[in-house]
Amino acid sequence: MRYLVDSSLPVFLCEIYRSSGFYAEHTNDLTSGDERTDQESILYANTYTLVFVTRDVAFLSSNPVPEKPQKLLLVTAQSIKNRKLFDLFWDNLHDIDTLFQSHDFIELSHDGLVAHE
Repeated sequence: MRYLVDSSLPVFLCEIYRSSGFYAEHTNDLTSGDERTDQESILYANTYTLVFVTRDVAFLSSNPVPEKPQKLLLVTAQSIKNRKLFDLFWDNLHDIDTLFQSHDFIELSHDGLVAHE
């Protein structure tokens, strides 16, 4: 899998992915950087077949964004220090990748992974 990490998450998550052999980009690295809208980021992810990684729960609200990510990793571990967040990713990185072989929406929480249908 290939990943696009949203600006709601630290750039260092891309380094975690890359050091494990995965392709990863951060929305801050794209042509309009942090001025890029969610819609532009999702369109980019869908165009280049990237899993969209975000903390933004707006994708689950009753008024969701018009364009949805084809594959979504939603990080619901809130109020977590970056070091703990990085550990959470390190501990689950390969399981995340495996789950995306058969699922389009995965949630990463303090308790681990939940694959949604």
